Amino acid sequence: MATVIPAIKARMGSTPYYETTMTAQELAGTVHPAQETDQWASATIEERIQRELNARRVKEEIVPYLLKAQDRFFGAMIVLLKDGELEFEDVTQFGLKVPSAQRSAAERMGFLNIVGGERIVLDGQHRLAALRTVVQREYDDGGQPDFAAEVPNDEISVIFIKYEDAEKTRRIFNKVNRSARVTTRADNIITSEDDGFAVVTRMLVRDKAPLGITYPPKNELVVDWKSNTIADKGSKLTTISTVYETVKDILDAEGIAMMDEKRSVVRPSEDLINEAYEAAECWWSKLMAKITPFKEAAADPSQLPRMREAGTYKLLLKPNGQQALVKGLARAVQRGAGLETIIERANQIDWADMEIWENVLIKPNGSMIARMDAYRQAADLIAYMVASEKTSEDQRDALKREYAILKGNPVAREMPIEQVPDLVPDPIVEDTIAA
Repeated sequence: MATVIPAIKARMGSTPYYETTMTAQELAGTVHPAQETDQWASATIEERIQRELNARRVKEEIVPYLLKAQDRFFGAMIVLLKDGELEFEDVTQFGLKVPSAQRSAAERMGFLNIVGGERIVLDGQHRLAALRTVVQREYDDGGQPDFAAEVPNDEISVIFIKYEDAEKTRRIFNKVNRSARVTTRADNIITSEDDGFAVVTRMLVRDKAPLGITYPPKNELVVDWKSNTIADKGSKLTTISTVYETVKDILDAEGIAMMDEKRSVVRPSEDLINEAYEAAECWWSKLMAKITPFKEAAADPSQLPRMREAGTYKLLLKPNGQQALVKGLARAVQRGAGLETIIERANQIDWADMEIWENVLIKPNGSMIARMDAYRQAADLIAYMVASEKTSEDQRDALKREYAILKGNPVAREMPIEQVPDLVPDPIVEDTIAA
């Protein structure tokens, strides 16, 4: 049975191809991934032309996007026709009068007859699986999702290629996927309009916002939005990725329920975004005003290389230390501490004391430890140091044991708590913590 659809004929290298569109319903009903072909299950690894389907990605990321996003959009899928024919008829063959100036273009436009064969998705198998799930109503969403009825009629761009041999097919598949650059984390934060944390993060670096600080001669932002690390000799205070992580911790501490784009594909309401920004803006304004290296960096970012070289604040001028600081403050607030007081206390912490931070945030050789466990452990320590009055006995005992282990006493894991050596630094208690 033939299918006739409007198309544009093109060629790249030795490969002719045809660009067209199909509805999601048509794609779901006529195109399938390589895994569903008779040959795929018994093929050797060298013969297989496609990766295994990641069902979790389909279910948890792409299907919710289709169901919830009004502005949903997919790039073109590449479909391979195996054991069939792609017959193209351009519009000039139908007796249409085409001016000579447009004839060469008209010869590339026409109708594609797809005759027989198997239609195998070469690039876009996860998108196809998600479209199938929605079209066939195989999702579980506790009711009728927002756009479920519209998705089957969505028009998807499709590129058809005729199968020649397995070697050429593998080569095309490999190059298409290898040359497609995955967006960086910073790219996602800068461009996402649906991730509430990303939206709030960008608001924090706007002009006149707490982190919207620029420095001459090119008026560059003091927040690095290109890299996840900070060079010792650079005039950057932090990274966009670090600010994003602090926003998550701040909103968690303030009890503001916001989710990232993977868990909620729909942009949060403007009221929620404004509430979230007010909280994040409050925290970062206080941090920039009360934490000495942040305050000095805001006054003159050109001094940052010197400040890092001096070593006094090097840890706090690195993303690791900044992330641990905010996470620790957030933990203290959740225990009932007052933000102003704990920030003032945090400014009195000795960030240059290797005895405190070695094996917590810094390796013995001086390099940073960039692991989520390290941030969590450092946050527990910071929360205690700035809010010991709000730390329960159980929390203090857990910190005592964990800190002893980090400091090279693995047997502390099994000891009765009273026998565990107490190596935890003294808390900062010159004042009375605010409730």
